[in-house]
This record gives sequence, structure tokens and C-alpha cells, in this order.
Amino acid sequence: KMRKGLVIVIGLIVGYAISWAITVGIIKLITMCFSIGFSLPIATGIWLILCLLNLVFHKLEGRR
Repeated sequence: KMRKGLVIVIGLIVGYAISWAITVGIIKLITMCFSIGFSLPIATGIWLILCLLNLVFHKLEGRR
């Protein structure tokens, strides 16, 4: 049981890390295209906002 739970937790961490890296990479490309300064904390904040929006709208979708 403990091993299965650990695998699930590690899977979630890896999934969120990949999601963060992709989002930050896309934001970095956008800032390079428009010659805007890039900030890792701001990019991380945008990723967190997207995660929260996904959480809220996913729950609202399930209520229908």
C-alpha cells in the first residue's frame, strides 16, 4: 500500500513538473517573440493561475 501511494505521489510531482516546464517554455518563447523581459516568478504565477482555473472549471463541468 505504501509503495503504491509513493508511486502515485511521484507521478503527480513529475506530471506537475512537466506541466510547469512546458508552460514556462511557451511563455519564454512568447516573450522572446515580442522582445518582452522574461521573469520566472511571473511565468510560474501564470502557471499557477492556469492550474487553478483548470481546477475550478473542471469541477463546474462535472456538475452538469
